[in-house]
Amino acid sequence: MIVFDTQATIYAVQSAFGYKPADPKIAEIVKKGTRYLLDLQDRGEEVVISAITAAEYLAFPGFNEEQRTQQQRELETRFRIEAFDHRVIPIAAELAAKKATLETAADEAGTSRQVIYADLKIYATAVACKADLLVTYDKGLQSLAKRFARITYSEFPGVQRKLV
Repeated sequence: MIVFDTQATIYAVQSAFGYKPADPKIAEIVKKGTRYLLDLQDRGEEVVISAITAAEYLAFPGFNEEQRTQQQRELETRFRIEAFDHRVIPIAAELAAKKATLETAADEAGTSRQVIYADLKIYATAVACKADLLVTYDKGLQSLAKRFARITYSEFPGVQRKLV
């Protein structure tokens, strides 16, 4: 099972809606993400996002109500959305109690403790569903994954696939 974080979800899904970033580096990541997601789905791999990821994704200020509804349907079609529930809460609480680790991760990523706590909820969800891989472009989430070392994480791996 593969878990995508918010940024990976944005990169993998937005091209289906004609998103074409101006930055060539981001455009290449979007292509990679789209290819990777399609490849996983073709192979029958289970691809998961947390409810936190879904909410962050749908909170994009550029979406009007109709687009938000359309995007939610797209997420529900492409991913299994995991709840922040009784399985995740004890893991998140255990990790959140490690304040020094969280502060170090926040400092390393150049972000705030509040952002790290949101990342921690996504990470705890991936741990709870026993993910084989967490796909993330988020420096805070990468720092948490490195420090807690309960799941493997990476950015999109290279996939050779022609996009139509």
